[in-house]
Amino acid sequence: MDPEYYGGGHYQPKVREKRKTINDSDRSQWIDNDEGLYSWWRSSRQSKRAFIRENRAEITRIINDALNRSPRS
Repeated sequence: MDPEYYGGGHYQPKVREKRKTINDSDRSQWIDNDEGLYSWWRSSRQSKRAFIRENRAEITRIINDALNRSPRS
């Protein structure tokens, strides 16, 4: 028996983890609250919207790295 499908004496379908997506509103909040992202944006001398549009993939990578980092002990 596969333990991922077994629970409480009954077979249950494996629950899939919902993929978390990051939208531009989330990116904007991260820029406002993360000192490094904020400094990067301000030094670009762009509007926040243009900055996010131009750097979307890199901002998303930075956010995902921060979210996946294990908490400090």
